[in-house]
Amino acid sequence: WVSVSQGSPLVTRLDYEVNTKDITLKLGSTGIEEKGSGLLAIYPNPAGSYINIGYITESNENTVIEITDITGKQAMVLEHTPVTGYNTHELDVSSLASGMYIITVKTGNNSYMNKLIIDR
Repeated sequence: WVSVSQGSPLVTRLDYEVNTKDITLKLGSTGIEEKGSGLLAIYPNPAGSYINIGYITESNENTVIEITDITGKQAMVLEHTPVTGYNTHELDVSSLASGMYIITVKTGNNSYMNKLIIDR
């Protein structure tokens, strides 16, 4: 398990791999400025009409996924109860205009951020 919490040094590169019998999951990120951002995977990125969001939670507390444009205007928000561990969601982003967005996942006491590019 990878754990990043308050007081941890800033993560500048985080890669990890999960292997099962039939699936290999590789997550990675570079240039992370926010603590814990490497625990949020967005793919494909740049995206067209759909994206997948992957993140790790330590509990099944309510989670909020928010997408904002570069001016800070909320473009999309979703709330749900995740499972403890790794969670994935497929989101339809076809209603978003081409451009750069910020995705924030808030779960428990953690908040993860990463950028998303919509390119059609």
